[in-house]
Amino acid sequence: MGDHSSPPGTDTVTGATPSLPPAAEAHHAHLAPAAALWAATLTPARSLTAAVLLDPTGGAVSTSWTARSATRLVRVPHTVTHVRGQGAGGDAYTATPPVGGVRGSPSPCRTWWVVKVPAKADAASGTAASDSGGGGGGVEGGGGDAFLELWGPSGLATTVRVPPAVHGPFCTDEWFGGGGGWSPDCRFYIYAAEAPARGAALDGPAARDGGGSGRTDGDAAPAGPRVAKTVVGAGMVETYADRDDDFGECYVRRRLPTLFLVDWGAAVPLAGDGDDDDHASAVTTDLAAPTVTRLGGVPPGLAVGDAVWSPDGATVAFTGRPAVGGGEPDAPAFQPGLRFCYNRRSAVYVAASPVRGSGVVVVGGGGGGGGATPALTDVVRVSGDDGCARSPRFHMSGRAIVWLATPWTGAHNSASVLRVGVRRPASGGGGAVATAGWADAALATVVGVVPGFPPATDFPGLYAHALPTAPWLHRDTLLVTSAWGSRSVVLRVRVDMEAVLAGGDGGDDATDPAAPVSVAVALPDASVMVHDVSPGGVALIEASGPDTPPWVAVATESDAGAAATASPACRERSPPLCLTPVTRRVDLGVITARTQYLRRVDKTPAECGGGVGGAAATAEATAGLPADAAAIRYALVEPDTADVADAFHVVLLTPSADAAAAVPPANNDAGEGVAAGGGPPAGVRRASATTATPPPLILFPHGGPHSAYNSAYSPALTAYVRTGYAVAMVNFRGSTGAPQASVVSLLGRAGTQDVGECVAATWWALDTLAGGLKDHAGGGDGDDGNGDGDGDGNGDGDGDGCAEDNASSRPRVGIVGGSHGGFLGAHLSARYPSTYATAVLRNAVVDVATMAGGTDILDWCYVEAGVAAEGGVDGPAAGGAAAYPVSLAALTAMWNASPVAWIRPAGGATKRLPPPPTLLQVGGSDRRVPPQQSREWARCVRAAGGIVAVRHYAGEMHAIDGVGGGDDAIVHALAWLWTHLG
Repeated sequence: MGDHSSPPGTDTVTGATPSLPPAAEAHHAHLAPAAALWAATLTPARSLTAAVLLDPTGGAVSTSWTARSATRLVRVPHTVTHVRGQGAGGDAYTATPPVGGVRGSPSPCRTWWVVKVPAKADAASGTAASDSGGGGGGVEGGGGDAFLELWGPSGLATTVRVPPAVHGPFCTDEWFGGGGGWSPDCRFYIYAAEAPARGAALDGPAARDGGGSGRTDGDAAPAGPRVAKTVVGAGMVETYADRDDDFGECYVRRRLPTLFLVDWGAAVPLAGDGDDDDHASAVTTDLAAPTVTRLGGVPPGLAVGDAVWSPDGATVAFTGRPAVGGGEPDAPAFQPGLRFCYNRRSAVYVAASPVRGSGVVVVGGGGGGGGATPALTDVVRVSGDDGCARSPRFHMSGRAIVWLATPWTGAHNSASVLRVGVRRPASGGGGAVATAGWADAALATVVGVVPGFPPATDFPGLYAHALPTAPWLHRDTLLVTSAWGSRSVVLRVRVDMEAVLAGGDGGDDATDPAAPVSVAVALPDASVMVHDVSPGGVALIEASGPDTPPWVAVATESDAGAAATASPACRERSPPLCLTPVTRRVDLGVITARTQYLRRVDKTPAECGGGVGGAAATAEATAGLPADAAAIRYALVEPDTADVADAFHVVLLTPSADAAAAVPPANNDAGEGVAAGGGPPAGVRRASATTATPPPLILFPHGGPHSAYNSAYSPALTAYVRTGYAVAMVNFRGSTGAPQASVVSLLGRAGTQDVGECVAATWWALDTLAGGLKDHAGGGDGDDGNGDGDGDGNGDGDGDGCAEDNASSRPRVGIVGGSHGGFLGAHLSARYPSTYATAVLRNAVVDVATMAGGTDILDWCYVEAGVAAEGGVDGPAAGGAAAYPVSLAALTAMWNASPVAWIRPAGGATKRLPPPPTLLQVGGSDRRVPPQQSREWARCVRAAGGIVAVRHYAGEMHAIDGVGGGDDAIVHALAWLWTHLG
């Protein structure tokens, strides 16, 4: 299809050359084998959505998964219970048959969990979300009623209907839907959902089923969306809702999330009724039927969520962030997007619990419902000015609370700190006294930001989105998952609360950020994360790698007996956590991985003889990059080398010898079927294990740009490698998991620094695949590090560092990238068209200036282009990162940083090659990178004489990862690569 919106399933390929129809025919002929290969890749693949210790010793474990069915086009959820038994080889787990549905996050009673069923959810589609905090928190909910299901040891205990008048869509995301909102006795449950629209009224059945007067409280009703209705024609009504006051991408209709309280009544056997306190306002809840009510007492103007109960039930902690129009001082003029943005202002609050024993604390009376409303009281902001404070978790004693905070740097994601607040001993218990000790709590930074450029083998800083719901391994030790280079690891952090109290505030910066940190679990060339932790030294760990789908293990602290049978990974640190597999680990035998740290080292224009392209080459050289990609070289860096400010790294995935032998080319000229295990169609070139021909290369820069490739399992990468491609994952400077100074070095240099490092990574990967890389620490005169003896670093053997500018000399290199990865792919296509043979770009940023008016992250446009704004929407007042209207000077800087600044029309004086054949994949509901960006790029590529195809997915958002749409995108990417890369 063309630029216009149309349903997925059709596309058209346009270009200026007469060879296009055969290419289009080849692309479509490759779709059937590509679909079969993708279906085969999905067969062993499933995603872990939750893992829970059913008893604190790890004797029983529950795991919840979703499997993606390419046949039914649904995600199929299922849950398995694993029980440990004594076997000859040590402890081993046996699994019960899977049951449909998902399980929630840990609760104090561990065998009870909540499933949130969105409005109009089809149970067979797997759209229900558990309280594990993952999944569809930002997915638009339909009309009709939602449901809360309570599951227990005997199955479904009760279901509560929640009509729209009680609240809007559930929040199950990492911002508002995290935490573990169970009361200690498991009778009450706090969760976040969108506040009901103004004027919503309960009818009779809804009032009976949904909690009666629960929609009312002492606060004013929240403002609903601003909607204007215009009669267009007879029987035609068009509805327009202002989208600028929700939280952007993945948060449609999320404008003012707030807290709701479920009283399960008699559905949950009480662990023990505590004595009611002396509050005159306390009332006893009817135990006959569960109820859902909105919590009062939330500070006005805040969007809140991530609520957790203290172990003694006296207090509740939650996270709040200012909302547009909420009336809070310094509230933003428009709501910035929240997804993956850890530079948004937020704070941690503590309040007195709304319940005491079997009663509910009541403040004021209800409105239209006529009833009393449970409420948080004596709300205290604990975190102070910590930037993006989030993920509060109480200590098991209840006397301290820890949280993550990301200081403001301008980047959407950068190193976080771990903060702790310890309640003063003078604090008493109950009511207002329960929070008085929090108002003057002793605060300290446990893990700070790592300065400078330590070696890659040293702790780079804390890169964690959230703490586990239950993080405490011991009274003074917690576990957290953090990015470290190209993998995620589980860290153990020591928290000395007595030292915090003795030191008063404890200072805002840790003297040695790495001092309290050690590695608990880390696997080579793989990633791990912690799901659940039990005090006493037991944790539940998920692990996966490029060649290994997710598997689950119970981690315990080793002793002399356990160490002998432990896996090598759990002996990496002392004392380690040793892993006992709960689910079977399966290594596919398809992929081998290699990680290499590099520096970019360029030839000068004089060394390159002025480059190619004349005046254009000079202009590009002054922009910070050589005009000729072959003039960009690399030098090797050892991971244990300190103070290398310009180091970045690449993870190269290559087909294993077994994979090459097991996946022969398919003899399917008719376009039907594939060989066993999948493979490319007949006639498509591929690597052979018996020849020296290197496989074609896919350069795969990640999005963000402040994120990272983390070596976890990816079905898409597996599909590419099973086809016979090598894949270079580039963690350029600006990626997380590196020292903070490296992350922020990209600000103002996007489109230059990251582009150059992608080119350097390309040459290193090609040299490595050719087998000519020497074992040495870096290049130099006469020895460039690629083993061809010419000293130019591009592997061509001619020594001039420059390449011929013609299509026949293009290496077999393709680019696959989305978002900022698409931004880099477009840059590479436009600036170095003789180096890259094809590109597949998903929701790519191509014109930062035009993106500024329609994106939900205007600050990204400012900060990555190096533009300082006067004031800001969500940053420090003197150094904000976004403002409307965007000035002409700012727009100019944004345009200069964009790929469109480098593409040249066909027939120009420079006689540059057109961009390589490009497939654009567009999410029609993308709020982050407006679809107009891809349409603009398609027109630019055509104007430059290139071949371009546009595939539009009307219902997909930025990631294009939905079932159906996401599958179609992968299949077409494979077919496109087979057609244009071989």
